[in-house]
Formats: sequence, C-alpha cells, structure tokens
Amino acid sequence: MKRLTGMLAGVLLLGCAAKAEERVNPPMRELLVKAEEFSFTSLDTIESGFIRLRMENNGGELHHLQLIKLENGLTKEQVLEHARRDVLVFPDLKFVGGPSVPGSSGASEVILDLAPGHYLMVCYMTHEKVRHLLMGMTRELTVVPARGPGSAPPVEDERMMLRSYSFEIDSVLKPGGHIFRVENESEEPHEVDIVRMNDGASAEQVMAWVSGPPGPPPFDPVGGTMVLSKGQASFVPITLAAGQYMLLCFVPDTRDGKPHVVHGMTRMITVQEESAVDWNAARQQRGKP
Repeated sequence: MKRLTGMLAGVLLLGCAAKAEERVNPPMRELLVKAEEFSFTSLDTIESGFIRLRMENNGGELHHLQLIKLENGLTKEQVLEHARRDVLVFPDLKFVGGPSVPGSSGASEVILDLAPGHYLMVCYMTHEKVRHLLMGMTRELTVVPARGPGSAPPVEDERMMLRSYSFEIDSVLKPGGHIFRVENESEEPHEVDIVRMNDGASAEQVMAWVSGPPGPPPFDPVGGTMVLSKGQASFVPITLAAGQYMLLCFVPDTRDGKPHVVHGMTRMITVQEESAVDWNAARQQRGKP
C-alpha cells in the first residue's frame, strides 16, 4: 500500500512539475490560415507575442500571405487603392513578414513577434494580371495584449541579414531542419523567397525567366518570409534536402519600381551532406562555435 501511495505521489509531482513548466515556458501560440481562390480563412483575434503563423494553400493557384501592420491612420481601403495603381510599396506601410509561397507540401510558416494592434493579410500574387488582394484576398487580424506570459523566442541555427541588395548568410548549409532568423537592415523593404533549383539549372536561367516571357520557372519554391520593413525580423522554420538553392527578393524598388532581383539581390546556397564538408573547420573559419 505504501509503495502504491509513493507511486501516486510521484505521478502527482510530475504532473505539477509539467504544469509549472507550462506556466514558466508556455507553448507558442499558433495561427492557422487557409488560403484558396481568393480568400483567407482564420481567426480574427489572437494574443500578442511570438506566434507560429502557418498558411495552408488549399487552392489551385500559388498564394502567399503578407502581413501589414495598420498604424498611423493607415486603412485597408488605402492599401487597396494603392494596389489598384500597382503601388505596392509606399512610406506608410509597415511590413512585418508572413509565410512565402509554399513548396510541394502546400504549407509555409514563419514565427513572428506580434505587438498589439490591427493587421491586414494580403496576397500579391496575380490571376490574369489582377492581383489577388484586389479580388478579395485580404483579411484583417486584431492582436490583443497577452493575458499571461508568452512563449520564449525560438532558437535559430542560422542568421540571414537583408541589405540593399544582398543576402548575408552562409553559402553552405547542412540538410535537414533549420530555423533561420531573417532581419532587414535596409531602408528598402525586402523579402526572401527560398527556391530549390531544378537539376542543371543556373542563376542565368533564373534571371532569364525573371526578365523573359511567362513560362515555368527553373526552380520550385520551398518557403521563406514575405516582406519585412527596416528593423523587422522573422523566424523561418524550414527543412532543406541536399541540392542547390537560390535566395530571391522580388520586392519592387522604391526608386525605379524594378524588382530587387534585377538589382542583384540573389544568392546561391548549397545544401550538402555532412560527409561532403568538414563542418567543424567550416564553422571555425566563419567564426561560429
């Protein structure tokens, strides 16, 4: 009987410890957004703090989710009015990221630290030259102050800095799961689309696709983060198989309207098996522990 009582006490202690751990380190809040032609479906309200924002594409066309913070009097109607004139970047916009075009899984996600306020989800992809947000693909989101402690920030294993017009990140990565911390240091807004190159495809073929007639691209999207304004950061959980990848920024420049890829904002990344690289020597050379 004493043994049974001791076992029950142990179970109760473990349960109390688990609940205490949840209070100290609560699980990260999650916001699932389902995309289709031409709408987003999700909750309307969520508490502030670190949020795992996941977009599932249930439609037949490519979609992404750009999150804009509506502040300083900016309204949804003003965003749409600028979009009707094909003005996607203007001074009052505060871009805070969002899931990029997903890969074959049909889902893409980022982790964002959202402050209380009003936000707008939009999709800038086009259907017969009409942008999806002008076809109704928008949704407003209210972030309210958290009622309790939020989750701890995610722990990244790679950092990516966005500058005009470059990506600063290691050019060789291990295959498998990663969490990139992406931050924009530039006055220009920037994004990163991570794409896996088709076998034998080159950077020159990508640029020819960017500037040439419409047709299938020489790559497949695998994720990334949508546009970030200066000082904004986004965490990108992503799984990369061995192969060649390219980082791309398609944000129109505020000076000439051309996408940043035309200004050279691209970078090739190699994902290699561990046996192909002396990782310890490579990380020491880059000053990493």
